[in-house]
Amino acid sequence: MKRTDFAKESQYKYYFSALAQNFPDIVRQQGKETVFQFSSLPVAADWKAGDDEAAYNIANAVPADIGGFYIPGAAKVSRSYQDLIMTIKPKIADKNEDYKKIRIKIQNHTNLISSINKEIHEEYLLWCSKNPGIDGMPSMSEDSWLESRHGRAYKIQLDEQYGIIDELTEEYKNILQSMDAPLKNAIKRLQENTMTIVSGGKTIEVPEATISGNIVQDKNRWDNYSDDEYDFVTEINKDAEIKTEWKTIYDVKVNHSCHSSNIEQKVKVSRIIADEHYNLKVRFKGMKAYQVNRGEWYDDTFVNTNIELVQGSALNAEYFFGKQGSLHLIPLVILVGYSPEFEMTISKEVYEQEFNEKAFIGIDYVNLFGIKFHINGRASLLPKPIDNEVMSITFKSPMDTSPQVIGVTSAVKVLQKK
Repeated sequence: MKRTDFAKESQYKYYFSALAQNFPDIVRQQGKETVFQFSSLPVAADWKAGDDEAAYNIANAVPADIGGFYIPGAAKVSRSYQDLIMTIKPKIADKNEDYKKIRIKIQNHTNLISSINKEIHEEYLLWCSKNPGIDGMPSMSEDSWLESRHGRAYKIQLDEQYGIIDELTEEYKNILQSMDAPLKNAIKRLQENTMTIVSGGKTIEVPEATISGNIVQDKNRWDNYSDDEYDFVTEINKDAEIKTEWKTIYDVKVNHSCHSSNIEQKVKVSRIIADEHYNLKVRFKGMKAYQVNRGEWYDDTFVNTNIELVQGSALNAEYFFGKQGSLHLIPLVILVGYSPEFEMTISKEVYEQEFNEKAFIGIDYVNLFGIKFHINGRASLLPKPIDNEVMSITFKSPMDTSPQVIGVTSAVKVLQKK
């Protein structure tokens, strides 16, 4: 569908439509309701194997927000799933005294976990307000902040409470034997369906979660492409069509542009897009959609916004499935791009006024669709005249950079607005 007012549409809509045509897995996931989020922070696709720690951390991270842009959150799918299983009300519960006693113990500790997580989020937001990134985005994700010296004390508190929960889990599983076999089996699978990763120099067991494919082999293949060989090429201009809509949850508003810099206010992005000669060619040497695979421990039927939870727990439906929920989005597909190149065509007049005269004095980087290009003065922009009226500017990725996460498709598990 061609849009009548190209300059007022989100450039991300055109970009997503082109991606969806080339990589349909980011849209179609066996009837699941899904959302695709573009990376808003640089996220390196730096795993060496689909079952190593780096791959596990991406596969297991719950996105922090439900809008159109991806930031890996502090919540983990496996841990939050265990919290959910421990909070689901068994089929026969009301008259079992052993169940009532252990439920009180579990509830006390899960309430503490909820309180700690709330404090973590508040402290993280406070830290972000005092330590903004140069591009206006957080300089550190909440997960990274929690692992750093700033959040380490909270991490210790969380680990202590989860350690107690783990001790109670075995007793709880045995009590469930006569009350709710499916729940009991769900806990058993969590305990048994594990894999080994090395984290912090230690070998640990974690619930199985991997990323398909072989990214090392893919990168080697991409490195051997010829100069004019690319996995993904598209052009965005006033004649472009949107064949697949980019749908975000709750109609979250997104910036209509795709460009920013550390002094963005000096660049009139809307004027650039509205220029009659505007054309943005996007090329990636390598691009691939990688599936996230979870073991038998994960049963999607339990991750249901309508499932009945025990009364009185702080881990309620809002905690799991709200806008800031610990299971509101479940990653399914990781879209990775390698060696990007963006070629922008604009009129010579707009180039002189918006770039040459004022825009790139003091700019350290340009951000195009979440890909950050560090520059060193105008010479690095590779501007060249096409004719007397039109200029082109090329932004190229430096050699030997890592593949990057372009975006993530997740299953939507968000409570519906009433």
